[in-house]
Amino acid sequence: MTQSALAVEGLTADDIHIEAVDREVEELTIAPTITLAWADYPAIDDTEVRFRADGPGRADTVIDWRNQSPDNTATDGTVEFDCEMCPLLEKNGGPLKTKPFEPDPGEKTETNVTILLDLQIYCEDGECVEEQIPAQTVTYTVVVNHVEGEVTVSGDLNTGTGWIGPPGLLPPSLAG
Repeated sequence: MTQSALAVEGLTADDIHIEAVDREVEELTIAPTITLAWADYPAIDDTEVRFRADGPGRADTVIDWRNQSPDNTATDGTVEFDCEMCPLLEKNGGPLKTKPFEPDPGEKTETNVTILLDLQIYCEDGECVEEQIPAQTVTYTVVVNHVEGEVTVSGDLNTGTGWIGPPGLLPPSLAG
């Protein structure tokens, strides 16, 4: 059995920090851009990439799938995948439950999200059988801090000075 001459390297994701006042995270998305490069490999005719999400509420759910053919079928080349915005939260059509991303007031949550990338190649003229590249995974943390709102009051009642005098007599400040 031979090992694949292709590999995906350098797949990264940054942690996300969200300050929420109303306790709701409106959306959580990914918009992946990846490049597949090969050298000294049978001419690649077509490629297929699939992104899966793994996190609260759902495991291993496909969130995007793309086919891309290289510009030429050479033994050295690249192909780029620019994927559309993919929602991750259930309330926006994604697979992940929203509740774990919504802490109580004054609390914060840290939730791990894993994105899995599957890549399959198809070679020209049957020179190679379709080949599945081992799935690549990237895990990142979504930190949501639910900030408690604060209300303050400031101002002056402008009470002025007091006056005690006989009934019907105006205080000196108002007497003309």
